Amino acid sequence: KIRTFLVGALGLLVACAGIPAARDASAEAQQDNATKPIVLYYSRLGHAEMVATAFKNQLGCDMEKIASKKERSMFTLMAEQTFNLSDDQEAPAKDLTAYNPIIIVSPIYFMRLSAPARTLIEKYIPKGKRVYVCTTSGGPLAGFTGRSIKALAEESGLVVQGVHGFQIGKKKQADFDAEIQQLLAKTPVK
Repeated sequence: KIRTFLVGALGLLVACAGIPAARDASAEAQQDNATKPIVLYYSRLGHAEMVATAFKNQLGCDMEKIASKKERSMFTLMAEQTFNLSDDQEAPAKDLTAYNPIIIVSPIYFMRLSAPARTLIEKYIPKGKRVYVCTTSGGPLAGFTGRSIKALAEESGLVVQGVHGFQIGKKKQADFDAEIQQLLAKTPVK
């Protein structure tokens, strides 16, 4: 009986040898053919929304606000940034699998990306997506802040195409439109 079993198993192995191996589903999932960009943003005071709108205007793409459920006081901001707290937010309304790249626009608080943007990156953007992260702040984007944003996105399985900082000052929408137009002329979104 053992000999019959071994002959049968050997026959099965020989028969299976001619069958091509099944495709690796995870490798196929990493090939993302979506080519339509989207801008996702969080804006407490309106500056990040102006930057997001400038991208939308220049690229003719969709835009969606990050749906945070929190009201943010200065104390809340300090606690979120100090203790690396996540945001309480709803998933994006748009299906992010249909978009690539994803442009994230968010303020910097205390030298760190806002909790709503961090939570979006960690929880809602599908792995393998190309992302650009754009920040707003009162001063230039510090090198270590840019590197930490890039590391956060890469640890979440995203492909970082760029991290850019925009100083807010007393700029109006037209100022941000001009800055984004210049940025896209130097660094096209792809």
